[in-house]
Amino acid sequence: LKTSTAAPLPIACASAPLPVQREAAAMITTRRVIIFVISLCAVPVTNSLWNEILRGKMMVEALIEREGLGAFLAKCGIAVGLMFAMWLGSQEQEKTASSLAEFSKLPKKEGPAAAPKGQKAEEPAAVEGAATEEKKDK
Repeated sequence: LKTSTAAPLPIACASAPLPVQREAAAMITTRRVIIFVISLCAVPVTNSLWNEILRGKMMVEALIEREGLGAFLAKCGIAVGLMFAMWLGSQEQEKTASSLAEFSKLPKKEGPAAAPKGQKAEEPAAVEGAATEEKKDK
């Protein structure tokens, strides 16, 4: 039996990846895979978007030929007016919500204020009678 003079490879070295494998793994990162997948998905999406844009352009051109430029511009003006009204409504709604929030923070008063000490609370009928007498005097 002959024994070899070469030293056996250590176990850790045998299981370590080769430098070529490390470089390939470094080149293919998760970020690159995600970018590649997104670019593959973007092609049909942009194609369908351009088709919708061209279809809309043809519809607008047909509408202008059918009804005229004045009617088309009138419809555009109405659409702009509606958008402005919706924007104005949302601004008013935000103002109302903020004032309502401020109002809800104020201390709540329950019922009418009590009469000062030493004075009787006036009856509602007496107050109304005094108001009508003042009107008669004028």
